[in-house]
Amino acid sequence: IGWSAVGILKEIFSKLIGQAPDKELLTFIKDKIKSHQGVLDVHDLSVYSYGPNKSFASAHMEVDANIDVLVSHELVDDIEREFATSTNIILTGHLDPIVTDNEQVNSLRQKVEEIVKGIDKDFSMHDFRMVFGENHTNVLFDVAIPFETKLERSEIENIIQAKIKEIDERYRVVLNIEHYM
Repeated sequence: IGWSAVGILKEIFSKLIGQAPDKELLTFIKDKIKSHQGVLDVHDLSVYSYGPNKSFASAHMEVDANIDVLVSHELVDDIEREFATSTNIILTGHLDPIVTDNEQVNSLRQKVEEIVKGIDKDFSMHDFRMVFGENHTNVLFDVAIPFETKLERSEIENIIQAKIKEIDERYRVVLNIEHYM
């Protein structure tokens, strides 16, 4: 009886203090969002469970920056509404406009993705943007790393900064490193 009680209490406390959602649920949510025409990618997905059949989720949805913001906002609203009516998930979407028609931005985005994946295949990059100036260009983006990574944040940042400086000395990297599950 004692071991059973401990197991039950452990499960209850785990739900109260939070536990990582299973990968199948994360994949389901991402795939469902990305199935909508106009969504380029999904990141920063968080899921919170409140009982066996009630979850809340938030996700950043990347869309083409050239599309009217009202049209993109309507897309996100439609996705949220679809989740509310067809699943047990209340979804809140965050709109991330992405520049898709600038050759210099697209080229550097691809190179930075290769740099990030070259450090660790499980790393990913998102929210990439460039702010062009007269003497330098700010290169801003987020890198998502698994909690289990052995590298220190400073090591990752130093590697990325050095490799981007090799491409162009005028690039100033503004980097945010975050963990994902």
